Amino acid sequence: MNLKPFPPASLTSLSTLRPPSRYCGLYPTTVYNAFVTLCRRNDIPVIRFHDLRHSFATLMLESGEIDIKTVSNMLGHAKVSTTQEIYQHVTPKMKEDLSNVIESTFFGI
Repeated sequence: MNLKPFPPASLTSLSTLRPPSRYCGLYPTTVYNAFVTLCRRNDIPVIRFHDLRHSFATLMLESGEIDIKTVSNMLGHAKVSTTQEIYQHVTPKMKEDLSNVIESTFFGI
């Protein structure tokens, strides 16, 4: 995917913000608005910013290369069960992969 970056001029207003210190220099709405702008400029559906956590967890687990414990740790969860119950989703690709494993195991295809 070839994303179009923000022009530097669109970020100049960030230097004038004076948010509370707990935000590390940025208001949450500023980050979200930048995210929405990035999506719109690249014809990507706008989703809630928090949904990126779900997408990240699902894509990492779907790849089959990252185990649930590692994903859980990266999301900052104390228990793997939290990741499994809230963030792990079964995707069409996962179902297809399972179907292929069943076919090769039982039918040698």
